[in-house]
Amino acid sequence: MYSLKSDGRLVARTAADEIAFASGSLQCRVCCAEKGSVLLLPENPYLDYIALRNSVVTIDRDGEELFRGQAVDRLENAKGFVQFTLLGDLSYLHDGLIPPFTYTGSAAGLFSAVLAVYNEQVAAHRQIQAGTISKTGLGVSMSYELTSWRSPWDIFNGLYSEFGGLLQLRTGAGGLRYLDWRDDSGHFASQPIIYGDNLLSLTVMQDATGIFNSIRATAGAGEQEITALVEDAASIAQYGRVRVHRRYDAETVEELTALAAQDLKSGVNAALRISGKAIDKWAEGKEPFRVGDFAETIDPTSRLDSWIMISELKHDLTGPSTQVTLGVMPESIERTARSGIINAWIVSRQGRAPQLVRAIDLNEIYAVDSNSVYAAARGE
Repeated sequence: MYSLKSDGRLVARTAADEIAFASGSLQCRVCCAEKGSVLLLPENPYLDYIALRNSVVTIDRDGEELFRGQAVDRLENAKGFVQFTLLGDLSYLHDGLIPPFTYTGSAAGLFSAVLAVYNEQVAAHRQIQAGTISKTGLGVSMSYELTSWRSPWDIFNGLYSEFGGLLQLRTGAGGLRYLDWRDDSGHFASQPIIYGDNLLSLTVMQDATGIFNSIRATAGAGEQEITALVEDAASIAQYGRVRVHRRYDAETVEELTALAAQDLKSGVNAALRISGKAIDKWAEGKEPFRVGDFAETIDPTSRLDSWIMISELKHDLTGPSTQVTLGVMPESIERTARSGIINAWIVSRQGRAPQLVRAIDLNEIYAVDSNSVYAAARGE
């Protein structure tokens, strides 16, 4: 049973003895603000409970909160039916503005500093605290430079786009909302997804578009030029030789070879991407799925038995149907392919020198990892 509330007051509920939804849907995605739409009956006496952008709107299912956020649009038709468009509270992070700054320190410190500025600009119900920031691969210390006024969401989404992981809000003690950034949820669902039962479709794709396994490395110029050839035999045996040329800042063949070998690690791995559709059987008494969960997916026709992340849930608020999207969503593929140049861009410009190199992301924000481990650029 789904319940719609505004500032804690019941507006609609899918029950025979309550004023019901005419229709409604809720879309929950990893690292995105939830999106919802509810159509309410004209005889509903509680329509004015929902104040656009000011009310805290929630949607519960059997007492468990699925959505918390705001209504951003109200549309009434000729018959008096009222439709509200809803956005989850990650969308609040668009409301503040952060001035240009430079920062060196931990990722947790960066989140705390940005949210402290944001919280001074917004009402109490929109405030968000830094939560568990445990994304690996960033090193003990990272550097960040913001060159123009941007929203907190621009900053956090830029970091997520480059470094991956799971960006998620949760409710903590006292009802405070916390923003977490972790490698993954760490939660494995008890409900399996099985071919012939609740698995609707499955696609398995191995993307080798970003593969390179042979580097002709050079440094210097003219008579001072030094060269090295670095290759990965196992990858060559699997895909054939895919050679690229890289120029580095090095003074000896040994140093040049070491730089190219580090670069090569980013090019030898093909990404296995699995995507699919399924049905959440929570209405049959099974533990419901949550976005970010890992679900065991079994498909004998593909010889697949793997734990795959649930990247999207679509809820029908007037019925038991919940559609599940597994694995990579189509718009994520471009970002994944772009990450194939991780390290290559940094190493080719930075060489052995430990100077900071700025890597621009899709939001025109400059994010830097001082360890040069996961910094990436948009092209070249």
